[in-house]
Amino acid sequence: MKKIMLICLFLISSVIFAHAPLLSVDDNKDGTIYIEAGFSNGEKADGMELIIVKDKAYNGPEDTYEGKLIIFKGKFDAKSSMTIIKPLATKYEVIFNGGPGHVTSKKGPKLEESEMSKWKENIQKADYLGEWKEKMTQK
Repeated sequence: MKKIMLICLFLISSVIFAHAPLLSVDDNKDGTIYIEAGFSNGEKADGMELIIVKDKAYNGPEDTYEGKLIIFKGKFDAKSSMTIIKPLATKYEVIFNGGPGHVTSKKGPKLEESEMSKWKENIQKADYLGEWKEKMTQK
């Protein structure tokens, strides 16, 4: 009887944790970050929302996410990844919104002085930023 209960407990616990959101934020050391998302069961995050916020409280008229100013919103590509310039903000958070109950976040790596010349080059070519370009380039 104990063996059956242990097997049932194991199966139930593996089902509960089978769909946890995963997020990786890697510093490319060239003024950009590589972001990849998905789920613990292997499901991809293509088409799902990526949000970048300044990591400090904000109480103004612009869009916020949990009380923090949104400086970028985008969607993951078919590979569930994205390479994007680092925000000029000294502290920021990258958020993967995989739907209700499937949200995870990571602190983003700081833009270093040694990366500034490459960052300035990249910002000129960053057409994908669209309306977010101004917010991503403000401290």
